[in-house]
Parts: sequence; structure tokens; C-alpha cells
Amino acid sequence: MGLAGLLIVRPTGFGGSVNGSSAYGTILSQFADEYTLSMTELSTEFGDNPFTNDLHEFNPNLFLVNGKPFDPAVPSLLPVAPNDRVLLHQANLGLRDHSMTIAGHRQSLLAQDSHQLTNPLASDFNTDVTTSWLTPGQVTDSFVTVDPKARSGFTYPVYDAALH
Repeated sequence: MGLAGLLIVRPTGFGGSVNGSSAYGTILSQFADEYTLSMTELSTEFGDNPFTNDLHEFNPNLFLVNGKPFDPAVPSLLPVAPNDRVLLHQANLGLRDHSMTIAGHRQSLLAQDSHQLTNPLASDFNTDVTTSWLTPGQVTDSFVTVDPKARSGFTYPVYDAALH
């Protein structure tokens, strides 16, 4: 539905000897790998004739992650190693709700809508989740720790649990 993307602003001293790769300049927000996941959707019917279709009746038939529809023959892979702590920047750039899940892993939410959560390590059930729910325009930062028993080179699917 147009051009959209993510802009990541780093804290002062990012990557320095004091805080290394830290999302928010603290030891608790350090990570080994980092990826962005942007969710969008398209309607080929609308795209074929945008001037006569009504956006109120927008009915997408392509659901994209990082600009690509899922293709089981060539899946999008995020290379990680066992026990890596991965920072995921997730953004819903579309018009529908999306629910991002990493098979077999839990996510620890660190920030929502570009604001760091004040107490992300509390036992609050909303910060330790299997699925990150994103409404249109919402962004979330979450951590996933890769299973330490995973074989090197093993991949875990990242998918929209709403089955788009």
C-alpha cells in the first residue's frame, strides 16, 4: 500500500566497549544477532485497478514478511547459532493484525511502539509470550534465545500465527 520501512536509532556509544551490542545501552538488553521483520499485505485485485477499487473493501490475498510472500521452496532464513540471544524488531506496516511466532521459542518483549517497557523482566505475562501481536502501525522489540541444544545450521520458522 505504499513505501514503508523501519528506521533504527542507536543509543550513544552503541557497539562500544562498555555496552557492546545493546538495544538500549544496558547489560539486560545485549544481543548476539539482530533482525527486522516487517509485515505487509497486498491485494492483487486492488493493484490491478487502484482507481476503481474502494479501499473500504480492501481484501488482501498476499501477506508479506520483509517484502516477500512465504515460499516453502525458498524460505526466508535468519542465521543464528545455539544459545544466541536474538533481537527482533517487528513492525506491522499493513492494514491487518499480525501475530508473529517463532516455532518452539518464547519471546521476551522489550519495547512497544518505540518505547522501552519500564519493567520487562517482571513476571507480567504480557512480556514473556509465544506470539507477538501487532496491530496496524505497531512496532515491537523482542528477544528470543535460541535453544542451546539446537544443532548449528538448524532453522526455526518465523510465521504469522493467524495463518496468513
